[in-house]
Amino acid sequence: MSPTPNRVMVSRVFLIVQIAGFLAFVSAFFLPAINFADTPSSSALSGWFCARYALWQVYANHSMESFSKSLVILSGLINPIIAIYLTLSLTKRFPYVRLFLASCLPICLASTWFFLFGKAHMVTLIGHYLWVAGAILITAREFDQASF
Repeated sequence: MSPTPNRVMVSRVFLIVQIAGFLAFVSAFFLPAINFADTPSSSALSGWFCARYALWQVYANHSMESFSKSLVILSGLINPIIAIYLTLSLTKRFPYVRLFLASCLPICLASTWFFLFGKAHMVTLIGHYLWVAGAILITAREFDQASF
């Protein structure tokens, strides 16, 4: 049974959305993402620095409170989740794995915001917004009802 013309159009739209999300996600690593609330904007941290810092927390053994460290680690999982998701989205196989990965994003994003705003008192900048928007756009296809 061949897909209907409407289904093909929707599939193309999701592909364009996913490509736009990928471009936003990648560009976020090169832009200022966060800054401490009480410092000048010239000392902003790039998305690349944030990604390295979050992954480094897995191996770090320092005095950061364990709850805060857990929040940062969950935040750092977004990048590998997106990389795995994009790899799996190259094929139509593993739809439930892709859905699971996409469903993990809200939890990881919530931990990011809880750490940034509740614990570290940081200000988000354009890189953070593009990073979040890119992740959402990349995984938007999973929440299309007709894809199941």
